Amino acid sequence: MHVGADYRGGVCSFSVWAPYLDEISLLLTQENQRLKMDKTQDDYFGLAVNGIKPNAEFLYQLNAKTTKPDPASHYQPNGVFGASAVVHNLKLYNKLRLDHFRGYVAYWQVPGSAKTTKN
Repeated sequence: MHVGADYRGGVCSFSVWAPYLDEISLLLTQENQRLKMDKTQDDYFGLAVNGIKPNAEFLYQLNAKTTKPDPASHYQPNGVFGASAVVHNLKLYNKLRLDHFRGYVAYWQVPGSAKTTKN
């Protein structure tokens, strides 16, 4: 399972692994909104939020007490102890490396009857 905030066109999925906690809520700091996250059988907490925008700041509230930033955050605009922020993942990179994908596909095009992977 993917952990952290995963933004995809207006919907952001939040997930965190916390095996020793009973409850986690997502706090959207700019909207002053608290949303309870669902716990799965494998000790992950998750929630999908519609209408969220990149740079929206959030914290996790643990067992209705302590607030903490996302431990898997891609962006901490207020430092490591401040709120995390949603990032549009494709904007993290300035270009897509298509040559990498071509090389990956070519690797898997070796025929099963070949004695080596060399051409």
